[in-house]
Amino acid sequence: MNSTRKTIVFWVALLIVAVLLYSAVQRNAASLQATSHPAPPQRKIEYSITPVVPSTDLRAVLEMRGNEGWDLVAPVVSNGTTTALIFRREKK
Repeated sequence: MNSTRKTIVFWVALLIVAVLLYSAVQRNAASLQATSHPAPPQRKIEYSITPVVPSTDLRAVLEMRGNEGWDLVAPVVSNGTTTALIFRREKK
């Protein structure tokens, strides 16, 4: 077998291998798309802002809101003092 034939056989074999690999990758990608998991349902969250004045008992506010199912997200701080509390909970 002369060198031209060897070159042609090599490139034809390489082309066949490339086509087979490409079809295997496409088949695998299609099967991955078919078995993808659905997105989880969106959670509805509501927020509440409770203003805090100097005479407010923070412990009582936190306990009251906690009993109602609210979670403290963050305090609103202005000039080094807490002016409000932000709460959140899952909508019912």
